[in-house]
Amino acid sequence: MIGMLDNADITHYELNLAEYSTRRGPKMVEIKFVTKADGTIPDKYITYLGGVRQDGQPWKLTEEEVIQSCERNIAFFVTVDNRRLRVIVAKHNRHRFLKTVFDRDAPDILLSLPDCP
Repeated sequence: MIGMLDNADITHYELNLAEYSTRRGPKMVEIKFVTKADGTIPDKYITYLGGVRQDGQPWKLTEEEVIQSCERNIAFFVTVDNRRLRVIVAKHNRHRFLKTVFDRDAPDILLSLPDCP
């Protein structure tokens, strides 16, 4: 997906680490895994997201918990091709969902992550 774009496009959407790594800025959390929805709920792509804490312990939250965390100034990101892309809250038909700033209508980059263990 990302290989089709040039570096200028990617850099525009890449997470600005200097902006989000200050003590007063939002906490940054990397998403490494997702659990995909089973397709029974319209516009529902992902049910759980997860990653690994700094202490090596895994974490797993529902999509709604991650959305609420984003609203409380916690910045989530994914790493693709050694680049950090910010995860944002999007809305479609009054349904909120997560996607990267690089995605268009669907959370394609998140859906390409491995399944939650």
